[in-house]
Amino acid sequence: MLTGIGLLSVLIIGIGETSTAAAVIIGVTFIVGIFALLLRWWLRWSLAVPVTVLEGGGLRASMRRSKALTYDRRGRIFVIYLLIVALTWVVKIVCQTPFYIILGLRTSRSPWLLSQTARLIQVGGTFLSASLIGALLTIAITLIYYDERVRREGLDLQLMMSAAESALQNPLASSA
Repeated sequence: MLTGIGLLSVLIIGIGETSTAAAVIIGVTFIVGIFALLLRWWLRWSLAVPVTVLEGGGLRASMRRSKALTYDRRGRIFVIYLLIVALTWVVKIVCQTPFYIILGLRTSRSPWLLSQTARLIQVGGTFLSASLIGALLTIAITLIYYDERVRREGLDLQLMMSAAESALQNPLASSA
C-alpha cells in the first residue's frame, strides 16, 4: 500500500498544480487502490466459511486458516467467482427474455404498464438466477477447500490412515 501512496505523491508532484486532470487521476488511483485491497481481502478470506464449518474454531482462526489455504491460489478462486457471475447473468437473461418478449407485445396496447412490469420481471429474474446458481458457489468454494487440503496437507492420506488404524484396532467391526 505504501507504493500506492508513493505513486500518488509522485503524480501530485509531477503534475505540479491541482487541475481537473490531476483530480481525476488521483480519484481513479484511489478508487483502484481501494478496490484492489478489498479484492485481495475477499479472495484471502473466501475459504473462511468452509474452514469454520468443517474444522471449527473462531473467527480469527478461520480467517488465518483461510489465508494460509488460499496463499498462491487466489487466481483460481477469482476465476471461479467470475464463472459463477457469468453463469448467473446467463441464467438471468434466459429467464427474463421470454417475459420481455411478451411484455413487448403487450405494451403496444397499454404502454403505462411497461415500467412496473419490467421491474417485476427484473426482480423475478434476479431472484430465480440467484436461487439456481447461488448454491453452486457454495459447492465450488467447498470443493476448493477440500482440494487445497488434499494438495497442501495430504488430507486424503490422513483419512486413509485413520480408516486403516480404526480397522486394525477393531477387527471384528471391519469383518462384519
